[in-house]
Amino acid sequence: MLFRSITEFNQAAEKTFGYHREDVLGKSIDILYSNPQKGDIAHKTTINEGSFIQEVLNKRQNGEVFPSILSASVLKNEKGEVMGVMGVSRDITEIKRAQEKLERSKEKYRRLSAELYEANSLKELLLDIITHDLKNPLGVISGMTELMKEELPQNEMLDSINECSDRLLKVIENATTLTKVSMGEEIEKEELDFVEIIKEVSDEFTDQFKNTGMSLELLLPDKLIVRANPIIAEVFKNYISNAIKYAHEGKKIVVEDRKDDDSIVICVKDFGPTIPEDKRQVIFKRSVQLKQEQKRGRGLGLAIVKRIAKAHKGEVLVEPNEPKGNIFCIRIPKIPL
Repeated sequence: MLFRSITEFNQAAEKTFGYHREDVLGKSIDILYSNPQKGDIAHKTTINEGSFIQEVLNKRQNGEVFPSILSASVLKNEKGEVMGVMGVSRDITEIKRAQEKLERSKEKYRRLSAELYEANSLKELLLDIITHDLKNPLGVISGMTELMKEELPQNEMLDSINECSDRLLKVIENATTLTKVSMGEEIEKEELDFVEIIKEVSDEFTDQFKNTGMSLELLLPDKLIVRANPIIAEVFKNYISNAIKYAHEGKKIVVEDRKDDDSIVICVKDFGPTIPEDKRQVIFKRSVQLKQEQKRGRGLGLAIVKRIAKAHKGEVLVEPNEPKGNIFCIRIPKIPL
C-alpha cells in the first residue's frame, strides 16, 4: 500500500507522540499506532472516498497507549493525482476519563436512587402499619372511655385517659402529615383560625413558662382565618420551644401578627442572644447547627418548619429583635376573597 511512510511531522505531533521530527521522517506510520490495522489511514481514506474520522489507539515513543480521534484525508495535486494522506490525531485521554467518571457517577446515583426509593417505600409501609396498628387500639380506648364517662362523669382518671388517647391520635396524624411534607407531597388543607391554634399551642407550654420564669404575650386580633393543615401548629411549637430553651434569660416571648396585603404573617419574638447575620438563613437547613453552647433547639426542627411553610406555599424567616433577641416568622398566602 502506498503512503505508509511519514513525510511530515509538525510540532503538535512531536508534543503528542514524544518523537522528534527527524526521528520519524521516512519511517512507517505503524509506529504511531497500538493496532496498525485500525490506524491504516492510507487504506481507509481510499475506501471512504478520500476521508474518514475514527477513534483509534495511538502509541507514544515511550510505549504509552492513548485514545485519540483520528481524522484523515487524501492530498491531491492540481491534476487530481493523489500525493499522500494527511492524518490528524487528537488526544482524548481526558475526555475518556471524564466519560468513565461520569458513567461511574451515573451508576452510583442510579443505585442510590433505587436504594432511596426502596427506603421511602419501606418508610411509607412502616408508617401505614404503625398508623393502623396504633389507631385501632387507640380508637377502642377512646370509645370505651367515652362510654365509661357516661356512667362516671366526674371521674378524673377517665378524663386523663381520654385526653391522652386523643393526644396520641393527633401525634399519629401529625406523623403521617410530616411524612408527606418531607417527601414534598400535597397535604390536605382546611380553614383554620391561626389565633386559636396559637392559643392551644401556648397552653401546652404552661408548665415550662412557670419553670423558666418566662411570660408569653399574645398581640393578635380576635381571629386570623387561613387555609392550612393542622400540622402548621408545629411551626409555633418549634418557635416557642426554641425561645424557651434558647432565650429563657430574656424572660419574655411575644407573638404578634404583621400587616401584609397578600399574606398572613405571624412572628414569635424572643429577647435572648441575637443570632449572627451570617447564620440567619442557614439555620433553616437540615444539617446546620449553631456552636455547641447555642445549638439547643436550632437545626433539624427549623428545617421541618421550613418544609411545613413550603407545603403551604409560604416561607419562614428570622431577623434580629432590637436591641436584643430574634424574631422568627412564618408567612403564608391569605385566602382569596
